[in-house]
Amino acid sequence: MVSSRAPTQEGGLALAAESSGSGVWLDLSTEQLGLRGYAAVVEYDAEAFRLIEVSDARSVLHGESSRALLLEQDAEGQILLAGSRTGSRAAVEGLLAQLHFEPLYPAAEGVFRIREAQVRRADGDLGQAQALGQVEVRLAPERFALEPNYPNPFNPSTTIRYQLPESGSVHLEIFDVVGQ
Repeated sequence: MVSSRAPTQEGGLALAAESSGSGVWLDLSTEQLGLRGYAAVVEYDAEAFRLIEVSDARSVLHGESSRALLLEQDAEGQILLAGSRTGSRAAVEGLLAQLHFEPLYPAAEGVFRIREAQVRRADGDLGQAQALGQVEVRLAPERFALEPNYPNPFNPSTTIRYQLPESGSVHLEIFDVVGQ
C-alpha cells in the first residue's frame, strides 16, 4: 500500500484504546500532523479479538453532507482503513476513525498496531506518516464472577471458571450436598 517514494511526514498516526469486560474501543487519530486524507493498515490479534464495527461518525474528516470513511476492508488480523476530505477543504488534525472489537475470551489481551500508513498532506501530495502508533490491551473483567461447573453432573472431573478484576490468589473449596 505505501509507496517507498513518498516523502516522510513529520508527526504520524496514533492509537488509543479503552477497554472493559465487553469490548475494546480503539481511536485512530492524527498526532501533530494535518492531513486531508489517509490510508492505514491496523493489525490485531484475531485469536483474541473480533472486529465488530468501524465508524467515522466523529471523524475530523467528516463533512456536513458527506462521510469521511471511504473504505474499510477486514482481513484475518488486519483492517485497511482509508478516508479523505473532498474538494479543496483544509487539512485537519484529530480523530479519524473508531474501531470496536469484541474479545473472544474473558481475559483477552493483544497488541493493536498501525503497520503502515500513507497520508494526503494539506497541499494534496502523498506522504508516509513518520510515527505509527501501537497500543497493548489487556481485557480485565469488571467484577468477580464464578460460573457454574460443567459438565454437570460430572464423574470423575469438572471445570469451574472464575474471573477476577485484578490479580490475586484464589482459594476454592468444594463441598458435596451433605457438606463434606
